[in-house]
Amino acid sequence: MSTAQERDPADAVLSTLPDLLLLLADTREQWERARRDLAEAERGAERATTQVDDLTAELELTVAHLKIAQTRLEMTQDHVEGLQGELEKLHRLQQDQAEVERGRQALEAAEIQRLRSELAAATVREHEAKDRLAGVLTSTSWRVTRPVRSLVDLVRRPGATGTGRS
Repeated sequence: MSTAQERDPADAVLSTLPDLLLLLADTREQWERARRDLAEAERGAERATTQVDDLTAELELTVAHLKIAQTRLEMTQDHVEGLQGELEKLHRLQQDQAEVERGRQALEAAEIQRLRSELAAATVREHEAKDRLAGVLTSTSWRVTRPVRSLVDLVRRPGATGTGRS
């Protein structure tokens, strides 16, 4: 039993050797595939890290642009508010100017009315004076005193004879 039994375990090991070699080759192949997959995964992770870094940089740049745009927007809003204030002032000035213009027109209208009244009164006085003058000129006393007035005019003329002035 000693030789046959000793051979049996050796034969048993030898008989499983091709299976073990196949298993070892298969395990080695799986190991190599796992290493390649790991290397590919590491490269993919590097690419992903690079992409994340690129996207982070792009995001930071976009945030910076947005901050600049926000600052410009705030400045524009401040400018618009300033312009609105100026526009309100301008509107008030236009209203004030219109009120002044209405006041000026009212004063001019009142002055025109006053001047028309004065003109009408002066015209009435002129007609009254003309009527009085016509009354004097057509009166009997004016006609009777005509020779005396003519004589007085002759005496008052320069170079006239008599006691008049020379």
